[in-house]
Amino acid sequence: MTFNIQTLFPRPTTVKAKNNYIYLVLNIVILIVIFGFTLMIPFFYFSGYVALTIFTFGNILIWAIIWKLNKQGHHALVTIIICISIYFSAVIKMLYLGWDAGFQYHLMAQMALILLYPNKNLKISIVFSSLILISFLILYFYFLGIDKPKTTFIILLHTYNAVISMLALTATTLFYRTNTLKLINKLHHTSSTDPLTGLFNRRRMNIELARYSNMIGRYDQSNSLILLDIDYFKKINDKYGHGGGDEILKQFSKLLEKGMRETDLLARWGGEEFLVLTPFTDLKNAAIAAEKLRTIIELHTFMLAGQEVRITITCGVAELQSPNTIENALKLADKLLYKGKENGRNQVVVQKS
Repeated sequence: MTFNIQTLFPRPTTVKAKNNYIYLVLNIVILIVIFGFTLMIPFFYFSGYVALTIFTFGNILIWAIIWKLNKQGHHALVTIIICISIYFSAVIKMLYLGWDAGFQYHLMAQMALILLYPNKNLKISIVFSSLILISFLILYFYFLGIDKPKTTFIILLHTYNAVISMLALTATTLFYRTNTLKLINKLHHTSSTDPLTGLFNRRRMNIELARYSNMIGRYDQSNSLILLDIDYFKKINDKYGHGGGDEILKQFSKLLEKGMRETDLLARWGGEEFLVLTPFTDLKNAAIAAEKLRTIIELHTFMLAGQEVRITITCGVAELQSPNTIENALKLADKLLYKGKENGRNQVVVQKS
């Protein structure tokens, strides 16, 4: 869908944010049914079915109440009332007009609403589904031996019921699909990114390390790693608290991203440690990239609680040669990083060629 359905039906304050999807789906179905019943009134009236006209008008009043309950956030109750209303309305009209009128389609479309029921108790869905299936079969065999003439009215009504049921089923299925895709994308994003900085997390970076290391033999190129750590980060946490430390990490992450090349990949490796993968880059050029980042951080003034904060970083640069050497390259980069820490910090230490 290219448009946002929430702009058409904004969430009322009485509906919880986590239930907004259920509210939207029920709202669409309710409006489709009310629209369908409204079309039926003149159709029944001018065809001489006064009793069905009055009955359908009563259905509209019931669904207006259902619409109000849905806006108030009573989604479980609304779903139950909808299922009961559709069931009895379809059965009564089928007994009155016969199988060929097509009201059995309403029972079939109801299955999607049963699955939507906001309750984790599977027994409720099974009971409703079984009831619909049994009723459908009973009515089918009941009307099997009854031969009624197919008038123009019945043919039009059958077509109408097929279309309106298909619309309700399509709307419900479409929202299920949309919500599922959103959930999949959200889970993928959550599993791949660090929640604080928005950078790749360790899991995602390990995937990228394996992917790029597999390309080494094919393209005869080098990949390099830059493992960097913020110097004396504990002092920032001690002075400004962990909230202040988190704010520095956010600002630091954005600054790193701006200072990197477009082809480089950045991940929060853990705590105040970050890992940069420089694809198709040898040690010499990776060291240049690391020194550029170190200089950018050293010259930048971070702001925290209205105060200026200056930080530096120490980097370890190692070469990633093949898939079998990922762990060794990471260990070497870590070793070089801590060598830089021991030698005074604020420096880049590169693997010897």
